Formats: sequence, C-alpha cells, structure tokens
Amino acid sequence: MSQVGLLTINTETPVDVATSFVTDSGTAVPAANALTVAGGNLLNTAGSGATVTVNADDNVVGSVLSDSGTVTPASNAFSIVGTGGITTSGATSIITIDGSGISSFSWVVESGTTHSLAVNTGVFCNNGAGVTVTLPAVAAVGNSFQVVAMDAAGFTIAQQTGQTIQVGNDSTTTTTGTIVSTAIGDWVEIVCNVANTNFIANIKQGGAITTT
Repeated sequence: MSQVGLLTINTETPVDVATSFVTDSGTAVPAANALTVAGGNLLNTAGSGATVTVNADDNVVGSVLSDSGTVTPASNAFSIVGTGGITTSGATSIITIDGSGISSFSWVVESGTTHSLAVNTGVFCNNGAGVTVTLPAVAAVGNSFQVVAMDAAGFTIAQQTGQTIQVGNDSTTTTTGTIVSTAIGDWVEIVCNVANTNFIANIKQGGAITTT
C-alpha cells in the first residue's frame, strides 16, 4: 500500500472470491461471485450472512398410497386409526400399531380337578372326578368362555363373589346355585353382559346340565 499526498492507493492483492464449489453431483460455478443453494424435492433453503440453511420442506407428504387407494393428508398430516381390536398410538417419529385387543378364541384340555377360566378361552374337562371351573374376577362385556365335558364326571362352574350367571329363568351366585354337568359331551357357553359381575349361559349341548 502506498500514499501520495492525501490519496491512498491499495496495491495489495485483493481477496479471492471462490470461483467454483464442489458439490455432490459436480462443480457449481457462481455467477457474479455469488452462490445460490436451491431447494429441491422435499427441501427448502435460506441464507443470512455467511450461513446457508437447508431444511426439510413443510409439505413433506403429498399423498400416501394405501391398500385400498390414495390418502391425501389434511394440513400435511394423516391419521392411522385402529379398528376391530387394533389400537394405534404415536410418539416422536414412531407409530405403534397394537393388535393385542383383536378378539380370538382358544382351547385347552384340563386333566386336573380345577381350572381357572381365561377370557375368550374354552376348556375340555377330562378328569374322572370332575373339574371345577372358575370364572375370572375381571371380564368385559362380550368376553366369552366355553366348557365341555370329556368325561362322565363332567364339570362344575364356580364364580367369584358378586358374580351372577343367568341360565334361562334361573340364576346362580356363590350362595344360590352352581352350574353342574354330569355327562360326556355337555357343553355350555358363558358370555359376560355386565362387566365383571353378570354373565349369561347358553346350553349348547347336553341335558345333564343343572343349576343346584
């Protein structure tokens, strides 16, 4: 740098402005010593000073292909709704689909003298001394249970305190009666109609089922 009188002449080499930038797909050559970072599919860009910001675009989801068609999200969001025993929930970026509530029915064979019924299960009673089958203390409306006698000794259905089983015009409680079977092939279905406390019995097969 030199000074003549009051005039200052800058003779230093000027700072170079980058003339090209290497990108993922090639080399960008700035126009007028300026680089533009453009947004693309699902991206937007912004800049302030020497900072360039690249963000995911707000409109990330335009449509979602489902098994039965195309879902168009409202306000860039869509809902996953459970049905038929399936529940859904979401937290952060995780969507949970829970099918544990789907109603199913299973069977077991009981060769002992006692059996505790589980929700939506059936039991084949196979003991020469008979099997005492007890309802669970907790049951929801619609939960069902089935009991079948594989042995002539049959079964006895017991219940928890406060529970009532309606059998036609008769009803049983822990103090007023018990459903008893004493023949091979006797078969009864029990369905909860008031949560935890009230049940209705359907005699599916057998004339030896009585309330005592």
